[in-house]
Amino acid sequence: MAMVVKNNMSAISTLNTLNGNTTALQRSLAKVSSGMKINTAQDDASGYAISERMRVMISSLDQANQNTQNGSSLMKVAEGAVSNTVEILKTLKQKAIDAATDTNTDDDRATIQKEIDQFVDQIDDNALVTFNGKYLLDGSKTPSGKATYGSMTNEALSTETTALTKLTDLYARNGEHLIIESTDKVTASYVQGGRTYVTTFQVGDNTLGDVFRNVENIDQSSKIFATSDNEDVAKAGNIITSSADKTAVDKAVAYLQDALSLKNLGASASEGEGEGGGEGEGEGGASSGVSATEDKFIKVTYGDDGVAAFSLEDNLASPSPFTSALTKADGVSNSYNGEIGQKVQDAYTTYNSITTSIDSRGEALATQLTSEFGSDEVDWNSSLGTIYEIKQRIYEEGSDRLIQYYEEYTDATASQIEARKALDDALYEYNSGMAQLDALTKLKDFEAAKVSYKTAVDAYISAARTEMSGKTDGIYTLPAGIGTNIKALIFNAGDTTLTEAERSKAIDNILTALNDKLYTLVDSLTIPVSGFATTVTGLVDSSATGFKYNDGENDVDVAATAKATLIGTSGAEGVDTAGASGIFDNATLRYLELARNDALAQYSGPTLLTGSNIGVDATNHLVTTPDGKAGLTITAANSGLDGQIAGFSISISDAEGNVRKSVDTILNSWTVLNFARNESVEDNALKIHIGAAASQSISVGLADMRAHALGLKGNDGKVVDVSTQANANAAVAVFNNALQKALDQQTTIGAIEARLEYTASNLTVSSENVQAAESVIRDADMAKEMTNYTKNNVLLQAAQSMLAQANQNSSAVLSLLQ
Repeated sequence: MAMVVKNNMSAISTLNTLNGNTTALQRSLAKVSSGMKINTAQDDASGYAISERMRVMISSLDQANQNTQNGSSLMKVAEGAVSNTVEILKTLKQKAIDAATDTNTDDDRATIQKEIDQFVDQIDDNALVTFNGKYLLDGSKTPSGKATYGSMTNEALSTETTALTKLTDLYARNGEHLIIESTDKVTASYVQGGRTYVTTFQVGDNTLGDVFRNVENIDQSSKIFATSDNEDVAKAGNIITSSADKTAVDKAVAYLQDALSLKNLGASASEGEGEGGGEGEGEGGASSGVSATEDKFIKVTYGDDGVAAFSLEDNLASPSPFTSALTKADGVSNSYNGEIGQKVQDAYTTYNSITTSIDSRGEALATQLTSEFGSDEVDWNSSLGTIYEIKQRIYEEGSDRLIQYYEEYTDATASQIEARKALDDALYEYNSGMAQLDALTKLKDFEAAKVSYKTAVDAYISAARTEMSGKTDGIYTLPAGIGTNIKALIFNAGDTTLTEAERSKAIDNILTALNDKLYTLVDSLTIPVSGFATTVTGLVDSSATGFKYNDGENDVDVAATAKATLIGTSGAEGVDTAGASGIFDNATLRYLELARNDALAQYSGPTLLTGSNIGVDATNHLVTTPDGKAGLTITAANSGLDGQIAGFSISISDAEGNVRKSVDTILNSWTVLNFARNESVEDNALKIHIGAAASQSISVGLADMRAHALGLKGNDGKVVDVSTQANANAAVAVFNNALQKALDQQTTIGAIEARLEYTASNLTVSSENVQAAESVIRDADMAKEMTNYTKNNVLLQAAQSMLAQANQNSSAVLSLLQ
C-alpha cells in the first residue's frame, strides 16, 4: 500500500467501527440500565407499538378492576340496607301473627300497631341509603321500561282449575281433593294502599271466580282486579278482547233463560193472537228475534198504553185478556216458573184475587146501598163515580154495616192499584229481560261472526298462496270467499332479475301483510247500529309503484316494473264483513247496556289466567311460571305501585267455625312472580364499567324498597292495619309478599356482588396475562444483554486501540525525511 498522509483510510475505517461500537454499547447500556430490550420505537417499531397498546390495556384493566371494587362496595351498602329491611319484615310478620291471635286485647293490638308503624318508617329510612351521595333504594335507580301490573300466581291448585271451578270441586296440584263443603264459610281479604278489605260468604255453589268477584264488590268505588280487556291480561292469556267477556255473556244468557223460563219449551214459536180488553190489544206469540240456534220464546205483551185490560174503569171485567197475553208457543204451559217469570205469575195471581174480591165487595156494597137509600139513589151499573159522589152521605146517614162495606170496597180498590203497579213492574222486568236476552244473543252472534270471519281469512290466504305458487308474472284472479271487493292480484316481474327465492319471499310478504290487515280490520269492528254488514276501506294502496321483500337481513325495494298490489272490482280497496244476521237498533243497544249493568254484571269480573303465562314485564316480554306449567294468576286492575295488591288471602272454615288449615295452605299459596312498578321514562339504572373497552359495563337496576313500593303503606301514609283479628290475619300475607320482594332484591344484589367478585378476579388475571405478554415483547434478557454489553465494551476498547495504531501509520512518512 502506498504511503499517504491526506487520507488515512485505515484510521477512517477504524473510526467508523469505533462509532458503531459506541452506538451498540450505548444501546446495550440502555437495555441493561432499563431492563427493557425496547426503549424507543427505534429499537423495534412494531414491537414498541404492540407493547404500548398492551400497556394501555393493562392500565385500563387496572382501572376497570378499581371500578369493579367500587361497584362491589356500592352493592354491599345496598345489600346492608335491604338485609336490614328483610330483618324488619321478619319481625313485622311475627308481630302480625301475634296480633292475629285473640289472646290479645284491642289495646294489645294498638300497641303492636305502634311498633309496626315505627318499623315501617324504618324501612323508608333504609330505602334512603346513599353511596357517594347517590340514593340507592328509593326507586330512582330503576331501569327503563313500561309500567307493569302486579300479579299473584297460585301453583298449588290443580292445573285443571279455572275461574268456573266450584269451590267444592277444587283439587290440589297432586290430585288430592280439597274437600270443601257447600256449608263451609269463605273469608276472603285483600290489602291495597295500606287498607284491609274483608268479606265473608257461604261456599254454596260459588266458583273460584265468584270469590274474586265478591272480593271485587267489597269496595264498589274502585277496580281491584283486571278483566279480560286489560292489555297485559289479553297478551298473557292470548285473549281476543271484545265488547264483553264471552264467558260472562254465555252465563248471563243462561241466567236469563232460566229466570224467564225459556229453556226447553218443547215447541217452536207460533204467532198466537191475544184478544185485548178495553182500549188495548194484547199481542200473543211474537217471536223474540233471537238466532235460530236459540230456544224460541214468546214475549209477554200488553196494550199500547200499558195493561189496558186492567184499567180501573174496567175493574169488574174479567181479566181474560191477560191470560191471552201470557200465551206462549203451541202446546206450552202458561206457567212461569223462572225467577222473573214467577214474579209475573205471582203479581197476576194477586191482582186477579183482588179484582175478584172487588167484584164481590162491590155487589155487597150495591145491595146495602139499595137497602138503606133505595134503588133510586144509586145506579151501580152507570158509573163507579157515583159511589164517590155519595161518600159523605154514607158516613152521615149510613149504618155501620154500610160504612164497613164501603171501606172494604175502597180498601180493595186501593190494594188493586198497588197490585196493578206490582204487575206492571213485573211485566216490565220480564219484557226488559226478554229484550236484554235478545241483545246479548245478538252480541254473541256478532262476536261469533268475527271469529268466523277470521277463519275465512285464514282459508282465503291459504288458497291465495296456493294460487300464486310457481307464478312468475301476469294477472290472475284470487279465490273468492271473504268478500266481493278483493278481486285480483297483479304481480308482474317485468324486467327485474328477481330470483325464485326473492319472488317467493315477496309473495309471502304480500299475503302476510294482507292477513294482518284483515285481522286488524275485524278486531276494530264495533257493534253497528244499522246491522252487521260493514265495509271497511283502505285495505291496500293500489297506486303503489312497487313493493319490498326481505332478503333475510334488509328490506329491498323492487322497481315499479315489478308492481304488486291488491285491487277491488272497481279499483277500490276494502273488505266486506257481511256474514252475521240481525240488526242492532238503538233500542237493542239500550237493552244491551241494561244487560251489562244487570244480568251481565253478575258474571263479568276479574279474569283468572290459567296458563303458564302470568303477565308482561317492564320490557313487554311475557313472564311465565318457573316450571312452565299452568298456574292460576290474578292481575291488578291498575298498573304501577298504586294499583298493586299487597296481599290476598282465602280462608275456609266449616259450619262449626273450625279453619280448614290444609285447604287454606293450598288456597293461599299465592306468589308474586311479576312485581308492579311505575313507568320510568329514562333508564336510571346504575352502569358499572367493568372492562377496558367502551360499553363493557353491567347495568344494575335497584328496585324501589320504600314501604309504599312493598305494599306496606298507601300514598296517604296509611300503614297496613292489625287492629283487628281479621286485619292482622290479612296482614300476614302482606308481609309475606313484601318479604318475597325484598328477598328478590337481596338475591339480585347478592348475585351482582358475586359477579363483581368474579369480574375483579378476571380483570386481575387479564391484567396479569397482558402484562406477561407485554414483558415478552419489552423486557430484556439481562444475561444476554450483559453479554452484549461486555462484548460491545471490549469492541469499543479494541477499536479505540486500533484507531490509535491507525493514526500512527501516517507518522511513518516522516521517517523518510531523516
